[in-house]
Amino acid sequence: MSSGISIRPYRVTELNAVVTLFQRSIRELGAKHYSDAQHAAWAPDKIDHGAWQQNLANAHTLIAEVNHHIAGFISFYTKEDATGYIDLLYCCPHHSRQGIASALYTQAEAILYREGTNTLRTHASLSAHAFFTRQGFVVEQLETVSRRNIELPRYAMRKTHPKSPL
Repeated sequence: MSSGISIRPYRVTELNAVVTLFQRSIRELGAKHYSDAQHAAWAPDKIDHGAWQQNLANAHTLIAEVNHHIAGFISFYTKEDATGYIDLLYCCPHHSRQGIASALYTQAEAILYREGTNTLRTHASLSAHAFFTRQGFVVEQLETVSRRNIELPRYAMRKTHPKSPL
């Protein structure tokens, strides 16, 4: 983990900061991969905070801090079939390429493997595809999801635990 980064559990009082980071990350870091219409559909100005709070509370959610500021977050959970799912992984544009995503992912992966998962899955944006590939994920398929009647391409990706019998 890079120096100056601390990883800790998400606190419910941080919802607004996490949602704002999510919106900024998509709009700024995903700018070259998605159109303005796609950004607006994926990260609209008006977010359903209740749904976000419920999703974050139902998953393991970790926060990365740098100098006491939220620099990124990851949200993940284990499915009943021993599959770990990385649902959300976003970094503040100001802290991109500083090891934030790697630190968050490494911590999440360790937790998921300790919980007995043997396969990790995610749906990676075009922006996040290279990151997950570097972590050992392989593309299962390119797919399209619709958000607010706008099509967004993404990758269904998978990684098998190196010690898994699968």
